[in-house]
Amino acid sequence: MTEFEFERVEVTAQGNRCGESHPRARLTWVEVELMRDLREDHDLSIRVIAEKFGYAWSTVRDVVTYRTWAEQPIIVKRLVRAPD
Repeated sequence: MTEFEFERVEVTAQGNRCGESHPRARLTWVEVELMRDLREDHDLSIRVIAEKFGYAWSTVRDVVTYRTWAEQPIIVKRLVRAPD
């Protein structure tokens, strides 16, 4: 009998992978939300947030200004994969 594995894949309305499902993603949604909260609610500077999380200043700037990680996933698909 063949076994299958399921993988959660987040996509936009256009069908593009986004968020943690994007192949080049390094951040998680939890980190993104926390960075934005620290900036918006606690007025921390981008440099301080970057140091706390260990990411480049430009990465944090893009996240807190919604330049990246702007879209929450619209559709969550499950892919079926046969085990290796």
